[in-house]
Amino acid sequence: MKVFHNQVFAGTGVDRHGDAITEEELQLLFDQISDPYVMYSEHNPGNRPFSKSFNKRLERLDTGELAIVCDVEIYDEAEMQKYGGYSVSFTRRTYTTNENREPELHIKYNPRLFDTDGIYRLVELSEDRKQLNASELYQKALDIPLIVFIAFVSGAVVGGFFNAMGEDLYGAVKKYLTSAGKKIREEHGEDLTCQFTFVATQLPKQPQVLVSVSSALVDRLVTLNINEEMILGELAKHSDLSDVARASIVLVDDVPSWRVEYVMDSKDQVPDTRDKGT
Repeated sequence: MKVFHNQVFAGTGVDRHGDAITEEELQLLFDQISDPYVMYSEHNPGNRPFSKSFNKRLERLDTGELAIVCDVEIYDEAEMQKYGGYSVSFTRRTYTTNENREPELHIKYNPRLFDTDGIYRLVELSEDRKQLNASELYQKALDIPLIVFIAFVSGAVVGGFFNAMGEDLYGAVKKYLTSAGKKIREEHGEDLTCQFTFVATQLPKQPQVLVSVSSALVDRLVTLNINEEMILGELAKHSDLSDVARASIVLVDDVPSWRVEYVMDSKDQVPDTRDKGT
């Protein structure tokens, strides 16, 4: 694999959206990104990774701009050339009803795409047994991905969310995702991807597992009785679960049919699972 040194990962200059971040925000980004940091095609962590940055540092460029500079290992040269740049993000503000409690759900969203007042109303539905936090996600990228990120935290049961009924917190979140997806399809002509993540604590490496689904199919997750065991069973068809450190699986239709997008091992390597079928 090729390694490129001294790559500008992000800086305080103006991007193609006309946005620029301050040096304080760049420092916040620097603190939030891991080292190494895996990068994914189309700014989507549910897609196969195409490179990994490491050895991050802050440097002052000749232009006077402050920048995050790193070295980059390329997994997929063709994808890297097609993509032509990096996508980075960091959270600016978090809304919560109880900052001293870890929530069951944590939504990260780009306020360019979503009705922030609607997100506030969801947060306010938090109760003693179920809490939702929401964070504004600033994405400094070539293009803004049409994705909303929903993390199951604090040992929340995946199936408990997918199968929640009525107008409680979980039901309200699912209703919001469906309506937000409809609005985005009308405005952008593309589907909204809802990306759910959870930590598979029963596996040796306790991997983060990403489950991506179009907002139009969110209600199908309820009727399919999706649970953690079902998701891990699909992954087991493609990889030895004992060394999985991160994995992505996509619901591609309502049969259902699952596509394993990638499985990453504990050494940040990505064995090719694409020729094994689903």
